[in-house]
Amino acid sequence: MSRIMDYIYWRGDLSFKQEPFNAIDAAIFSQLSVLDFDDIVPEVGEGIPLWRLFELYIEKGYKVSDPVGLLISNKHHYLFQAVAKAPRYKDLLCSNYIRIYEENNPCQFEAMTFSFDNNVLISFGGTDDTILGWHEDFELLYLEEIPAHKYGKKYLEKIAGITDKEIILCGHSKGANIAMEVLLNIKDEIFDRIPKVYCFDGPGISQKEYHQAVIDGRIDKIISYVPYRASIGKLFNHYEEVKIVECTANLAFQHDLLTWHIFRNDFIYKEHLSSDSVYLDIHLKKIINELSFEEKKTFVSALFNLFYATGAKTLLELANSKAKFVNSFLKLPKDEKVILNNILVKKIMNDARMRKIFLAFVKEFNNRD
Repeated sequence: MSRIMDYIYWRGDLSFKQEPFNAIDAAIFSQLSVLDFDDIVPEVGEGIPLWRLFELYIEKGYKVSDPVGLLISNKHHYLFQAVAKAPRYKDLLCSNYIRIYEENNPCQFEAMTFSFDNNVLISFGGTDDTILGWHEDFELLYLEEIPAHKYGKKYLEKIAGITDKEIILCGHSKGANIAMEVLLNIKDEIFDRIPKVYCFDGPGISQKEYHQAVIDGRIDKIISYVPYRASIGKLFNHYEEVKIVECTANLAFQHDLLTWHIFRNDFIYKEHLSSDSVYLDIHLKKIINELSFEEKKTFVSALFNLFYATGAKTLLELANSKAKFVNSFLKLPKDEKVILNNILVKKIMNDARMRKIFLAFVKEFNNRD
């Protein structure tokens, strides 16, 4: 079965005039912005060609064979290498890279701009390997706006101010959510210059935002893609057009776009989500909707206090800190221990099917190559 890497090898010799920009191209760009281009891609100016960006990235000390993090494999590096060599992509200009980390008000934000033909594309980075980044993600449980949304809007306003071209938006995971939120909240004169927003397996939006988006007609520009056994891409509310992509990877790796199936210049689509995905969606929404604002806030605080107490800064470090978990949990305040137990044990693990899905996920992840 063909995947994105096959598309690059098969269609990478075709220009965008010969093969117009499509969803697979957007998926490729959505994967690049999560890489660390600090001190390589300038925040101002015309930018540098993609082929040169790859050379500088390697000169900085990165190896293609190295994983990017616990959940982001070295396949992203091989993807980067492939597009840097492909005539379709290698001369595209990469510019205005930005990476922001803030600890006091948890924030992890990346974005980069790609220029080609008569278009500009902004790729918003998804969640990286930092616990800080995941902390910000979880705050979506009780906040309609997180810091990354504000930075995303400022970033789009900046790019719109330095180019008169149409601007395509894309993102994967949290990056997809940022792209969606930015479109729904940007001023009209910039909104009119955005032809389409490509969202790949990202969390949705609130009902309040949806109603306003329908009134404004903004939701029609968004198209979301989720895998057959979607989990992250079904969180919260999705009212935009959603396409279900065929993927036979284990549940733990369905979120990886590089495992999704393609045919020629498009994804292969399914009519329905898997039964596990539907069950997860219904059960998690039920749990979330039954919690009060304060319960959600306390749960997120407790969970990440537990993670930070281990001393880990990244998911990889956290995975190697299992022995510290028990002691860290025992040191939590009573109210935090209670809510973690109520949600993680009583509401999730005590449900037989949820427990089966979760344990299968853990087993598949531990058996990864």
